[in-house]
Amino acid sequence: MLRIIRLGSFLKCKHLESYSALRPFMSESFQCKDAWNRRFNDRILKKVKLNELFYDLDNKFNQVGKVSAVDVDIFTNAINDDSHLEELDEIIHRFRLTSEAGKILDSTHHGFIRAFLSHGDSDELLRILNDRLNYGIFPDDYCTILLMDHFIKENNFTKAAKIATLQMLQEDFNNPIIKFLSLYSCHKYLLEPGTWEKEEQAKEDTKNNEDDEEEIRVRVGFIRNPYFDDHFDLTEPYSLIGKTFKIISENENDQLFNSYHLLGLILYKKWPEALNFTNKLISKNEQIYVDSIKEIEKFLSKLPKVEGEEGNKVQEYVEQIKSDLAKFKSNNLIVEKNLLAVTEGKVNESVKKLEQILIDKQCTNYEEWEKKREEVLLAELEEIKRLERIENVKTTKEELAKKEQELFFFDIEDQLDLKIENKRVRYPPKWLGKKKKKRPDTAEYVPPEVNTRRMQ
Repeated sequence: MLRIIRLGSFLKCKHLESYSALRPFMSESFQCKDAWNRRFNDRILKKVKLNELFYDLDNKFNQVGKVSAVDVDIFTNAINDDSHLEELDEIIHRFRLTSEAGKILDSTHHGFIRAFLSHGDSDELLRILNDRLNYGIFPDDYCTILLMDHFIKENNFTKAAKIATLQMLQEDFNNPIIKFLSLYSCHKYLLEPGTWEKEEQAKEDTKNNEDDEEEIRVRVGFIRNPYFDDHFDLTEPYSLIGKTFKIISENENDQLFNSYHLLGLILYKKWPEALNFTNKLISKNEQIYVDSIKEIEKFLSKLPKVEGEEGNKVQEYVEQIKSDLAKFKSNNLIVEKNLLAVTEGKVNESVKKLEQILIDKQCTNYEEWEKKREEVLLAELEEIKRLERIENVKTTKEELAKKEQELFFFDIEDQLDLKIENKRVRYPPKWLGKKKKKRPDTAEYVPPEVNTRRMQ
């Protein structure tokens, strides 16, 4: 019966490239649920009581100012429902601001992402992943694929594209599955654009400004000079997706990557680079996909007009690019295949080769993380015991010194007196100024009044 359904679905399609598999990309076994749930068999996580552990961590933050990375890891991986996600958010944020943040374990990143993906709000997860400075949660290759595949299966291509742009910010597309999944997710977003986070925030701010009747002024400590790094400061969705296309395809050279590279440069608004790239392709008679041309023309048609000299330069570049696109058509440099279907085929091809390798590697990682957690915990306990021994020795030495002083008091009385004398604070004599010399008293001295009376 399943074979008949698949055959019927295939016959409805006009082209082989437009046929889409019934199962989206990653199989159910890729989630490694059984291996992930086996962490609760670990003797450390078995004993964890989350309420008590959170109370202890909170006290350490308040009293000492920091907690150990392994304690945070244990709390993160012990979560199995949505009742402690707010506490997890708070713990990770406060831990990120301490000097111990650099010691965070790989299993903490993984456990945090899986906890929010399974039991939490995906919007909150994306907010935290995008706030790298205050949380410092970075998905590895496995989690990146897991997140994109999860959102693709939910037909939420906006969130899948956001994961792809986060990977772009890290400039790491060495894994073929991540590379083609990112191309697929961003392409699907262009076809079915959703509301991006920045747009939602802008609408909310506009609404709040309209509701506020009074002008509110906020005192700030200082004003930074404006600086735009053209990477981490990117917020506009088409610029993020364009740079994702650009980074993925810049070291490749075939029809598929050339198509995405040109589309990425246009979305990224790198007009001189886009013009140079079109001239290069035309001079070498290299073909690009028709879907790329369509997306470029759609984007250019919706491009807002910019006034002034800068707007005139942009308009010149746009006209030249449109002229080059016409040359592609006139020179028969257009591939009429479905670009998205070809990309989907590349995803399935890379999944077929690498999925089982990733699954085996991840299951191995779970075992290694349990050993690593135990090693770090034992090392920390040993360090605590060492510090306690040092403190005990110090206390014992002070007590012995005190007893020695009591037992041999009369033998060392003179020494104690000298110590007491030396401890006295001796202040220098106060200077009262220069003393005046006394005038000598003589019998011959006659007061002035007396002289005056004699003259009378």
